[in-house]
Amino acid sequence: MFPRLKLKLSRKQISSAGLLLGALLFTSLAFRSKGPSQDSNLDNRCLEIVNGDVTLPAQQLDKLKSHLGNKRATIQQLLGQPYCLLPKTSIRSGVITEREAYRLEDDSWAIVAYESDNLIGYARDPSQSPQPSQKEISLRQTWSLQAGESIEGHRVVSGLGDLSVALEDEVYAPADGIVYGRFVLISEGTLTQSQRDCLVFASPQLPAYLLQLCGLNKRRLGLVKQGSVLGKAQGYLHLALLRHDQQWVFVPPSPDLLKRLLRKP
Repeated sequence: MFPRLKLKLSRKQISSAGLLLGALLFTSLAFRSKGPSQDSNLDNRCLEIVNGDVTLPAQQLDKLKSHLGNKRATIQQLLGQPYCLLPKTSIRSGVITEREAYRLEDDSWAIVAYESDNLIGYARDPSQSPQPSQKEISLRQTWSLQAGESIEGHRVVSGLGDLSVALEDEVYAPADGIVYGRFVLISEGTLTQSQRDCLVFASPQLPAYLLQLCGLNKRRLGLVKQGSVLGKAQGYLHLALLRHDQQWVFVPPSPDLLKRLLRKP
């Protein structure tokens, strides 16, 4: 059990509106890739080539914004058959995520993800894209305190929606992705910068999901490969898994995802 922080506040009240992780546009991530079938990581390889001859116009992908939650058959009527099928994966507890890769006309890739045969998200993987230095993430839930916040010099070590693991070891990237060391917490117009031991991990291999990790030093930021060290926990790792459903919501991580984070490749 980790120590609980006890707070006694007088004369001031903390707004019940709490912290929101503000609006993330889950857009393109910058990776140079030869395609899923040539990736060196087994988790990212094509299991089956479905339609290797057709490329998809990039603007066609933008039509998916209005089709989140639709059935796979509807999406395939819109986009056609994918280039290939990627391995099924487990991201949140009790749910299997299925992924399909599309080759775009500009030689980049798009990964489309389904759960229970419904579209949950997609991500482009272009050959060239500027990397923003900061993310803004908006959560549906609102809580008065969030892990990582400081109150009169006292650090909040855990909050609703996150999981704390006793750990003094390295943490590893669960897939190829991009790591942001700066993100903004937003609460109804109030901005709060993230702490220096926190990061956000995003990957086109895991469309519609984000990982927030706190309690790390020697963080590795920017583009990372699967199995790369993200940082080292100094007693406790505080982890929150976010899934996009109109807004970002906390969901429980799967044991498989935790193993990939904590197990040395």
